[in-house]
Amino acid sequence: MGCSSPDDTGEELDRRVELRLRRQGVITRRTNPAKLTAILHESALRTVVGSAKVMAAQNRHLADLSTRPNIDIRVLPFRAGLPVGWSTGPFVILNFGLNSKGVPLEPTLVYAEAFTGAMYFEDAGDVDRYRDAYRILLRAALEDRPSRDLLREIARSSKGV
Repeated sequence: MGCSSPDDTGEELDRRVELRLRRQGVITRRTNPAKLTAILHESALRTVVGSAKVMAAQNRHLADLSTRPNIDIRVLPFRAGLPVGWSTGPFVILNFGLNSKGVPLEPTLVYAEAFTGAMYFEDAGDVDRYRDAYRILLRAALEDRPSRDLLREIARSSKGV
């Protein structure tokens, strides 16, 4: 059972893992993979979860994934501080593409995680606030190549931790 959801049954944990693997498959599939831009705070990369060996493998994996044309992984370094002015917490902006007439297939949603659960925001004002935060975070993050280099550097240095 996961510490983020200590009351979850083994079946619930298995379901969550399966969903995450399916989402990963949409991004890593060969045909028409979804585009992903991720901004990861340096603290998430340096915090040991599991073991130093596990973290080194995870950071190498992220660096390798970032070489794919549809995957852009950026690191928000410690030195960037809090560019939005406060911590936004984890969030995902979900865009569902356009139909042949250029009209969105579905409205943009924001999925925001919190300690006690998650919320979906579909109100245009809320979505715009998250888009603004995303743009600010992206400007403060390292470019793709320096981000990849930092991921590999952290992987190398965490082996011996």
